[in-house]
Amino acid sequence: MVSDKKDKLSESISNNIEEEVTEQQVFDVYEFAKSAYNRFPNVFTPDLVNQRMKDINMNPRGGTAEAITSALEKPQQNEELLIGYSEFFEYTDMIYKKVLSYIALLPSYDVTYVPTNAVVSDLSKNQYKADEKRVVDFLYKLNLKEEFTKIGKQMIRQESYYSVFRDDGEKFEFQELPRNYCKITGRAEWGLLFDFDMNWFIQPAVDIDMYPSIFKKYYGRVFGDGTNNINKYIPSNAIDKRTGTYVYYVQTSMEDNFWAFKFNDSQVGNVPYFSPMFNDLVLVPKVRELQTNKYVIEATKMLIGLIPLLKDNKSGNVKDMMGIAPETLGKFLGLLRGSINDVYGLGAVPFEDIKEIDFKQDPWNMQVDQNKNTRASSGLTSNLIYNYEKMNMIETQNSIAVDEMIATQIYPQFEKFLEYYVNEKITTKYKFKFTLEGSNLPANKKERLATQMTLVDKGIVMHQKIASALGMLPNTLEMQMAMTKSRDWVENLTPVRTSYTLGSEDITTSDNKNTKTSGRTVKDDSELTDSGATTRSSGDNIAKGGNI
Repeated sequence: MVSDKKDKLSESISNNIEEEVTEQQVFDVYEFAKSAYNRFPNVFTPDLVNQRMKDINMNPRGGTAEAITSALEKPQQNEELLIGYSEFFEYTDMIYKKVLSYIALLPSYDVTYVPTNAVVSDLSKNQYKADEKRVVDFLYKLNLKEEFTKIGKQMIRQESYYSVFRDDGEKFEFQELPRNYCKITGRAEWGLLFDFDMNWFIQPAVDIDMYPSIFKKYYGRVFGDGTNNINKYIPSNAIDKRTGTYVYYVQTSMEDNFWAFKFNDSQVGNVPYFSPMFNDLVLVPKVRELQTNKYVIEATKMLIGLIPLLKDNKSGNVKDMMGIAPETLGKFLGLLRGSINDVYGLGAVPFEDIKEIDFKQDPWNMQVDQNKNTRASSGLTSNLIYNYEKMNMIETQNSIAVDEMIATQIYPQFEKFLEYYVNEKITTKYKFKFTLEGSNLPANKKERLATQMTLVDKGIVMHQKIASALGMLPNTLEMQMAMTKSRDWVENLTPVRTSYTLGSEDITTSDNKNTKTSGRTVKDDSELTDSGATTRSSGDNIAKGGNI
């Protein structure tokens, strides 16, 4: 009997017979899988864990021009679609990707702080020094440039960023929460409030131990016996009393270290800042295809040959009156087709009066124009993103200033976070106000440092502002200066005579003749005219021995 079954199985396999799966069998497999996941929640696989991590902030959506236009007409109803379009275009269009990176990486997050409830005499007290040391330690452990840049990238990509702030002892950091499971439900003095859907933790491969312990408390409120749900769901509850639940949603607040940030915090809706570009971006593939077709047409030529007709026929009517038989014509066409390039088309065999038809068109490139339109629709300094045309110096400087204002509009939200966390959870008596400033553009750093050096000449020294202009934390600058002094580094220097320390008659040329240095004081880049910028870029002044 067993042998017969094996023979039948072998015969079935050898004959490549496929058995149909019934609807009931499919249902049984589905029920088994669902029961397995719910019964064994701690069974994980690397693939499932990896997929859940991608689900947090990676959900691109492609769309047609009509679908995108429809979504933009009703953004409040299509937030997830628009965010998905933003991610899709970031993966498929380099101009859009560069636009997002440009704005996200523009802020430098240089920080300064001052006590708000201290007088000058307090600064030498041990309690104040202890509180300031707590601030310094917090800033070191936070690495705010790295953390805020990470958040800024998500804000510009998908408008909002939901997180829980973690203190893991040696390091402070933000842990991103899945956007689709968070809803903004209020505003507080320190920022936006949101609720979290605990269904996230009953999915396969989501380990609640990878999140702060507060989530286990929330889990008990939602999936427990109800005894922990002390308060009802009241949106107006203060941040220290947001303990309500609604179905699977729990209220969160900065009291429990939950923080939400938005690129445009004046609106609750999650609409990406650069979504107006979508109408242009969706046309890029079509324009690229049309431009490719245009290239093909321009490279194509046609050879037209006139087949001679019989003119002096004296033997009566001849079919078609053609001077060559169709069979012979076909042979010649085949011969010529095998000896010329594919970009040539044959109209007939060229026996006499050979003509060439060229499909050359004007040099207009529609793809270049489309790229211009796309980068222009960003509203940024487009030449820094995709350069096609020249801007004068004043236009460039003003445009960059606008870009900096757009990018740094998120600073107040981070300042509120620093003030709340430091003043409510870090210091004991003294409170501090934090200010973020600056961009990563070299001109901005140079201008801020020049301003501080000018004030130093007047006797006004603010070491925090100098550190900020150098891109350093204030205490880092102090420590580096102290380390330099403790090693007598300055005393070990040997002065070097340069053109700046020599007199005008002290410089000797290669022919042993004294020469006098001359030329105007070198101007800052922001003071150059268009012609001056061109001269400096080309190096003409150097060639002529002048100063630039």
